[in-house]
Amino acid sequence: MLLDSDLPSKGGTHGTSRAPPNKALQQLNAGTLARPEQPTRHPIRRSIPLPESKRRILVSQRMFEPTLGLLDALREHRRLRGGDEITEKYDAFMLDPGLGPPVYLSCDGRIIWDDDGWGVVGTRADAIASVLAGIKKTGIVDLRNLLPVRPSASVDCPECDATGWFDAHGQFQDVNGRPFSIICMTCAGLGWTDHSLVLTESVLDLA
Repeated sequence: MLLDSDLPSKGGTHGTSRAPPNKALQQLNAGTLARPEQPTRHPIRRSIPLPESKRRILVSQRMFEPTLGLLDALREHRRLRGGDEITEKYDAFMLDPGLGPPVYLSCDGRIIWDDDGWGVVGTRADAIASVLAGIKKTGIVDLRNLLPVRPSASVDCPECDATGWFDAHGQFQDVNGRPFSIICMTCAGLGWTDHSLVLTESVLDLA
């Protein structure tokens, strides 16, 4: 610590007079001199623009007629799984949380897609495929009763060999190398096609 006695006197090393005490130095040594305040540093905040949401809630026309027994099974499944804003707003049941858009079936037989940038078209094929996905995801086999009855003049789907599932001839594999299949969109998973069932037409309720 530097003391004012360490400063040389005006008369040199052999003089008897001393320099007047340095008041600021004394206060600094005594800890009574206020140190200059450091400027407050504020974090730099950068505004990152977020992409605009492309979410659309698409609702189909009334396509299906769920039975009371099916509605009871769907309500029980919803009770166990829990609901969300769409199940509450439309009194609907989730069929497929999906790797794509979540899909729901309403009590009055409509299909609802929560399309957040997936580009859902809302065709008859999309609606039928949603029901088939629901059978697999919920385990409620009575959903199959919503599917159209096969006409006698229909033909087996050549794309999936009448199975309703397409595996790209074994070329679809997951990250572990296990083969998997997807719903055949040529027949919408029905396993058959017929000219009376136009799968490509829109079923969206535009009202």
